[in-house]
Amino acid sequence: MRSRGWVAGVGVAGVLLMVGAGVAVAVDPTSLRDGCSYANSAEQSRNIQTCRVWSEAMQSDVVIKVRPSSQQAGQQEQAVYFLGGVGGGTEADGIAAQYDERYTLVQVVDGSNAWSANWESLPVDADGNTLTNRSGGTYDPQWETFIGEELPAYLEDDFSVEPTDNAIVGLSLGGGQAVNLALKYPEVFKVAHSISGYYQTDSVFGYLLIPYILNNRNGIANGFDGMWGNPFAVGNAWAENDVTRHIIEARDNGQIIIVSAGTGVLTGQDEYDELIGLGGIGEVIFGAGLETLSFASALVLNGVAVVLDLPVRFNYTNGAHTWTHWNANAEKEADMVQDALEEFQRDEVATVVADGTGAALAEQVSQDEKDEAVTTEASAISVPTSSVATVAPSSSATSAPSDTPAPTSTVVAASSVVPGDTLAPTSTVAPTSGAAPDSGASTSSAVPTPSAVPTPSAAPTSTGRPIPSSGQSDTASASDSPADAAGPQ
Repeated sequence: MRSRGWVAGVGVAGVLLMVGAGVAVAVDPTSLRDGCSYANSAEQSRNIQTCRVWSEAMQSDVVIKVRPSSQQAGQQEQAVYFLGGVGGGTEADGIAAQYDERYTLVQVVDGSNAWSANWESLPVDADGNTLTNRSGGTYDPQWETFIGEELPAYLEDDFSVEPTDNAIVGLSLGGGQAVNLALKYPEVFKVAHSISGYYQTDSVFGYLLIPYILNNRNGIANGFDGMWGNPFAVGNAWAENDVTRHIIEARDNGQIIIVSAGTGVLTGQDEYDELIGLGGIGEVIFGAGLETLSFASALVLNGVAVVLDLPVRFNYTNGAHTWTHWNANAEKEADMVQDALEEFQRDEVATVVADGTGAALAEQVSQDEKDEAVTTEASAISVPTSSVATVAPSSSATSAPSDTPAPTSTVVAASSVVPGDTLAPTSTVAPTSGAAPDSGASTSSAVPTPSAVPTPSAAPTSTGRPIPSSGQSDTASASDSPADAAGPQ
């Protein structure tokens, strides 16, 4: 097993950022950091910086995109890490665009090409050749270590992001990886959101599907035994990266997990046209089937969460495995993530006094605000009997493509389904590289608040669950859209 001692101290500075131990110092979001640049004028206008970060674990530069927050100096700095797009004009911009400027947004650009995992063996192509990293060396994916340990340290140093109480969001098969990373780094990621993910990797279907995606989308031929070891061999790490097996840890970690999935039922002509444009009727069948699979996987996880009374919130809507579906629900789901993040915000913040001395004074939240927060929390907890929240789709959508809007969804207790109000998303995303524009609408209401909200701990380290080194990892962000199909750089 690869030694991990060198990364043990990466997050030590995070200890000083706990309540009462100091605060981060925000930097002007328009200030370009060392090693960063603007990819184009559009990203500059949105303060999205493209940065190269050295990874000791991979012995290579890694490209990330960062949109700094607009927080004032001394205010708590939280980030939302995306195993998907923040900039670059991709369809995933529609998801990131829904987040407030009070959060720093971070996109890990390259991770999806190797499942954002720590590989046991070097990945090879169909001819058995090793791949090349961005620095010209041999590509040795250790994405779990980079995302969970090295990247938080970099963001703290260069963007004042605190290495605790952040969120991570993953799309498609990367959704399961977002939850997996959060469970392994619970201090770094208190909130995880999986969109159309898959959660039972330690299964025959997982053994077949994951290598297929790695080969078909990224040209990696040895995903079956190169990433987590041969699943039929003693000592393999497939079970180590199975979300359903480890979801109970979310309760002990004091985390909030959000899981979204479509039923596979197309919501209208826009979804149909997007899939047809990707490859004809075969893609329509594949897109609907893949989302149905994600829905079934989420239902299994939902059942476990209900039985064990876990802090997992589920959001089900009609729709296929398409950008049209994901962007139609982006606003509501971003609100769910941000509402969850607020539960990990400190009561006490510091503001800089403009008196020429740069002194910082601590400001306590007013008693009225505290009383209101307590009342709100009490009312939210008094209704549901379980900490598991479920959002179910209405039955109004049909499987045949049409010009009707996307179906509504409602927040319900895990054991029942009731109708809710309708919300229309406020933003759409223009099609790029073969993806159709989004459409549709969804609804939501307040989700139950978990019974316990943890206080931040010291440095971002892993839980008692062993973290794989050179051969154990979490599954990562691999989208099924051509926009995310680029191979390793």
